[in-house]
Amino acid sequence: MNGNRLFNFFAYLKDGNVKRIPLTRELQMRLTQGFAEKLNVYISNETTLLDFNENVHYNPDEDELFVIENFRMPQEIINALNNPVNLENISEEYYENIRAIFCGGQNNENYEIMFTVFDSKKS
Repeated sequence: MNGNRLFNFFAYLKDGNVKRIPLTRELQMRLTQGFAEKLNVYISNETTLLDFNENVHYNPDEDELFVIENFRMPQEIINALNNPVNLENISEEYYENIRAIFCGGQNNENYEIMFTVFDSKKS
């Protein structure tokens, strides 16, 4: 997915808005490398793909990955990936409203997007 480009990172907020997360170049490089390595593990030939709708209460093992076929990604997320410079940077006032952090990009005609979900109840 990555090639040699750097990922931009975004916060997906509870209200559906997306904010850009400003990073130093060094941190952006380290996060990109970490996310790309994790993605390569997830999409290896040894990963078992599970239909999310049939396993919604199942906690997948490390060699298992949920797949949602024909999922319609919110346009705000696609817009963020396509035009990151048009987004407002996140500020401290939004921190409590973060639902997920994501990064990704387009691979051929498909988008590959990686999310880390936040649960504010687990502080």
